[in-house]
Amino acid sequence: MREGIFIVVVKLSQFQRNLHIRNLALIHLLLNTGLRISEALLLTFDELQLENGVIQLVAKKTKGKKNRTVELPENTIEYIKN
Repeated sequence: MREGIFIVVVKLSQFQRNLHIRNLALIHLLLNTGLRISEALLLTFDELQLENGVIQLVAKKTKGKKNRTVELPENTIEYIKN
């Protein structure tokens, strides 16, 4: 029984670590790109072009209903890749 509890704790710790990394990536994204919170939360992997260092936002997700290209700083790209 104790072994099962240990496995749950280890899995929870890994989940918490992954959640922390995801949160840091989101914070970097918001602070370094000027994205609105709603735009960042609606992002898909198709819109992220990490190799080009940009995000291509589709019109229906932006406040002005226009397509928009946002540059990604190198440190933000590294957080997203993790």
